[in-house]
Amino acid sequence: MSEIVFTCECGKVYKFNRRFAGRTSRCIICKRDYVVPLISEQTNQPVPAEEVSEEVVASILSPFSPIFPPSNTDNSDNDCLSSHSSEFSALTPSAITPSPSGFSKKPPEVIKPERIGNFEIREKIGSGGMGTVFYAWDTQLQRNVTIKTLNPKNRRHQYYKERFINEARITGKLVHSGVIPIYSLDYDNQGEPYYVMRLLDGQTFEQLITQYHNLKGPLHTQEELRRLIRHFINVCQTMAYVHDHRVVHRDIKPSNIMLSGYGETIILDWGLAKILTAENNKDTDSDNFDNDWDNAAGNNSENDLETENKKIDLTLAGGRVGTLGFQSPEYLRDGISRTSDDIYALGVTLYYLLSNKLPYKLSRDHRGIFDILMTPPQPPHLDNAHVSRSLSAICLCALAFDKTQRYSSVSQLAADLQHWLDGKTVTVYRMSRKEKLELLIRKNALLLGAVLVAFSLGIFLTYLLSG
Repeated sequence: MSEIVFTCECGKVYKFNRRFAGRTSRCIICKRDYVVPLISEQTNQPVPAEEVSEEVVASILSPFSPIFPPSNTDNSDNDCLSSHSSEFSALTPSAITPSPSGFSKKPPEVIKPERIGNFEIREKIGSGGMGTVFYAWDTQLQRNVTIKTLNPKNRRHQYYKERFINEARITGKLVHSGVIPIYSLDYDNQGEPYYVMRLLDGQTFEQLITQYHNLKGPLHTQEELRRLIRHFINVCQTMAYVHDHRVVHRDIKPSNIMLSGYGETIILDWGLAKILTAENNKDTDSDNFDNDWDNAAGNNSENDLETENKKIDLTLAGGRVGTLGFQSPEYLRDGISRTSDDIYALGVTLYYLLSNKLPYKLSRDHRGIFDILMTPPQPPHLDNAHVSRSLSAICLCALAFDKTQRYSSVSQLAADLQHWLDGKTVTVYRMSRKEKLELLIRKNALLLGAVLVAFSLGIFLTYLLSG
């Protein structure tokens, strides 16, 4: 039986079956989160390894780890290997907020290189389970950039190299103001891939939502909520473009959305993105890796997205990718990626914006998860007085358990949100007469005010003349 021996930073030694490779677990001693390696990373410590059963693994799984359904198959090397999200966005050192999902709280120190290609490395921004992000200076174009490289421990694994290349190539082909620009993809002197992207400065959507709900008094106003909704509509418009190019993000969440200092709304972390085709949209399909790295990373204008996706289909058998709580019910059920998955994740993000909490509390062992998801969450207007019933209905429609009851496209979700901003009726909510009257008054408040002033002035003048 193939096994993986892993030693936590606290000295606790675990022995995992190979079917748990790539999963995110939590040490029962020090409570650190870590990713089970693909191969044994043994140390010289004379500590006997403790074999971990499936029940124990389930009990120590991180709440942010991917979901894995029970499996009765044999323990082959390709059985149940999970991919995890790309770990750090292209942020400046002052703006980065490391995500707790999927990596050790104290990642191994990465030696900062002095130079990569034509780029001078200035500072390490962050490091996670798969890659390391550096702040650098482009000596040719004389500008600041961000460089992402593979961690040394992942460079010997073809799987991680494939996913790294896939992230850069898919992101680079999505030319949109809401997608972080990729400048180049190349190899360093050791033949290891790296890619260069725009240096961003700003705050994540998660940080802005937290700030909004922490505001007190007059600052916590309807207008502040409307400002965040406008940014969220920008996210929806970006995802409409992405879906039109047959790409699904598969990890939409507030921490993967960034608002730059100049008002741009940019979606980050495309490490789990997938190109949808009729042949490979099911994540349980086997991978057919292309070992020709020069062709995989080179500029080949003749290959379209579909051809490249057949070469690089990076989710192995039995796995589920994404963040717990943001995955759609249908994806959890059959492992097939669809655009409806991103719509559901946008619904969760909108719910978090309105309520400052996730719609569901899911247990680590995932028991009864479908029973939980079938029950609509508490409407957001009950948690936030600034949320109207129509806005609450928009959110719940995006979260519908049955994808046929959900918005059929991101564009429809964006359109309803824009109607709400403009004071118009939305497609998923039927207003009462009282609500229609209130809406009419709000839309015509200035006109009604002017009429009231004119009427009052007329009465006053009539009184003066009659006297």
